[in-house]
Amino acid sequence: MLASLPGLLLTYFQDDFHILLSIMAGSFLVISQMEKRSLWGLRLSLSFCIISIWMSVFTPDFVFMTSREIMISALWKYIGVFVLNILAVLFYARVDFFTAMFAGTVAYSIQHLCERCWEYLRYNFSLPLLLDRLLLSLVLILALTLYGYLAVWNKKYKRFNQFDRLDSRLLLLIAVAVVGVSIVLDLVRYEFPIADSLGMLNLTNLYSAICSFLVLLVSMCHLRESDARIRADIADQLLHSEQARFEQDKAIHDAINIKCHDIRHQIDALGEKGYRKELREIGQLVNIYDTSIRSENTALDVVLSNKSLACLQKNITFSCIADGRHLSFLQDEDVYALFGNIMDNAIDAVSRIADPERRLISLSVRNRAGCLIIEEENFFEGEIRFDDGLPVTSKEDRAYHGFGMQSIRMLTERYEGDIQLESDGGIFKLSIMLPIPS
Repeated sequence: MLASLPGLLLTYFQDDFHILLSIMAGSFLVISQMEKRSLWGLRLSLSFCIISIWMSVFTPDFVFMTSREIMISALWKYIGVFVLNILAVLFYARVDFFTAMFAGTVAYSIQHLCERCWEYLRYNFSLPLLLDRLLLSLVLILALTLYGYLAVWNKKYKRFNQFDRLDSRLLLLIAVAVVGVSIVLDLVRYEFPIADSLGMLNLTNLYSAICSFLVLLVSMCHLRESDARIRADIADQLLHSEQARFEQDKAIHDAINIKCHDIRHQIDALGEKGYRKELREIGQLVNIYDTSIRSENTALDVVLSNKSLACLQKNITFSCIADGRHLSFLQDEDVYALFGNIMDNAIDAVSRIADPERRLISLSVRNRAGCLIIEEENFFEGEIRFDDGLPVTSKEDRAYHGFGMQSIRMLTERYEGDIQLESDGGIFKLSIMLPIPS
């Protein structure tokens, strides 16, 4: 038997509204830096209304229902809220199921931890209802803010949605199971008269709070493990790229040696006529090497000269205005990796364009107001999909592709900079700002 409509509304605004608001706000906080679906605000509001109705329908009637019926109704209510909140995350954000489960688990654990700790004070110290709810809401806001500062807004740990490995998924499933156990333990108290079981209530609240805290602790450990794994993958990818570049440079060097050897023999065999012909070919080789970039930074000159030669070979127009004097605070290997990945991504995108007028890449490096500004633009075809603010690779071999942009962001964060990526009208724009140490 369910409670009357006025009773449902009263119970909802007294007990359930702040619970649902904190859980959904926590989930949104966790995935706030990820791509949202179209009309995500409307989707979020609709999800809030649906879950509110669910909570109201399964609100137990403490007057007419037995303790067993109250516990069963409450189990349906709060487990349903947990599942529906995960589905809501999938509804308004472009994330996978495990990321949505992670967001829901973290949000529920934060709410549960605050609620159980506050309930200890509630049962041991009498507070007016309005003051009780106001202080509890303040505690929830502070807890969400603290988690946001430690795990979401902190650049060091913001890449958490890495559940491609089996051990990460098992760890997440264990955390979900712990949340389920906490919900069940919390509802077992309905089997005991409150007046005679204050000690039992305090014990279950303490145990539930510890379980929720451990879930949050595990989530923070997952952030660190994911970040370390991403850095290891990037290092592996960079090593793979450097090996490929070495093979490419070696092939060019060998080709030039072979050409010089052929020229020498042709000059000997053909005399003056052959000599003039090969002089023209030598002139073409000189023109190629005359495209070398001179920016007054050796590492930048090397990487951009190589990429300029690659553009020439692929009929790509490359324009560059680079003042390398302001890159002295960057390590040479970081300069090579940063600009190498920027140009590799641009060349890869432009190479797929058939129209010669759109096979263009522009790069500028300059100092503005004490900051190093790096800007790159290029045309592209098709659609660029973003995940966690970075373009998703379209190549099938993801073991060694897709890390270029992550490497760029990692290097930007290493020097406390900021990166912005845009794609509009078939033009991809990359902007990096790095503060130049005084």
